[in-house]
Amino acid sequence: MAKGFVVAGAIAIVLGGAAAGYALTRKASGGLTDAQSSAIDGAVKQLDSDITAARSTVHTSASQLSGLITVRAAVVTDAGTVADQVAHGELAFTLDPGLVLELGRVVKATSAVEELMVLPAGAMKVAHAGMVGSYVELVGDQLVITEVARVEPKQDADKLAGFLAVSRPLALAPVVKPLVEAGVAGRVEIGGKSAPIGAMPADATPVAHPLASQKDAQLIVAGSPGQAAMPVPILVGGIGAATPARSRRCRPSRPRRRGPRSATPRPSCRSTTRSPAARRRRSIPARPRSCRETSAPAR
Repeated sequence: MAKGFVVAGAIAIVLGGAAAGYALTRKASGGLTDAQSSAIDGAVKQLDSDITAARSTVHTSASQLSGLITVRAAVVTDAGTVADQVAHGELAFTLDPGLVLELGRVVKATSAVEELMVLPAGAMKVAHAGMVGSYVELVGDQLVITEVARVEPKQDADKLAGFLAVSRPLALAPVVKPLVEAGVAGRVEIGGKSAPIGAMPADATPVAHPLASQKDAQLIVAGSPGQAAMPVPILVGGIGAATPARSRRCRPSRPRRRGPRSATPRPSCRSTTRSPAARRRRSIPARPRSCRETSAPAR
């Protein structure tokens, strides 16, 4: 019986340890580890935060600059005149680091878009043909947030429509790096364009994580069906079963004394009969009789 408890305890210990190891090393739902899931959540939050902050910055700058008298007068001139005004300081703007400013106009008769100025010189052009609004897009390996504001011409407003665009390009590398380090593959999608993150496995199931800051933006990562998690009661039961089994195993059993069997039955040490005198003296314990009976010698 004791041996059976020992065997059962050993089995319970093995099963309990296996259950604990499985629970600690298994992958989370979707085939992703906890570290990968954390990296994905961090990337989504970082993208949302960057887009929200950049959108606020470009909106404020575009709203303030588009109402300046010098800007309203500049859209009535031409690109050469605007360049001279920039050189002489009439259109010298102090921009926050990383911002790009574009000034232009649309000829209403022909819908032709004319570019008048880009600061800093040689920067990317993302004025969206002067269409007023807020934009978030992918340009190469950068995330570009743009605000296009209307500029009311100082004159000829019936012929021209001025616009001023302020953009902030953001590098995707700081957001993508933790994903790559965690072994996450996928892509960033915005407005039909995408930027890859590692190499997406051919048999992977894409899992989309939409961004709250932009309706057409999402982070897509490679997922898989994954392994089912072991139910908690099984894990706890496996460990719990090992504990009493081990205690039973470690409890010493009381040995039985077994002597050699004798063919002659042993005489009883107690007398089954009492004398009348002994029955009258119940309060006085009788002297124990010897178990060995001897016969008196003959005289």
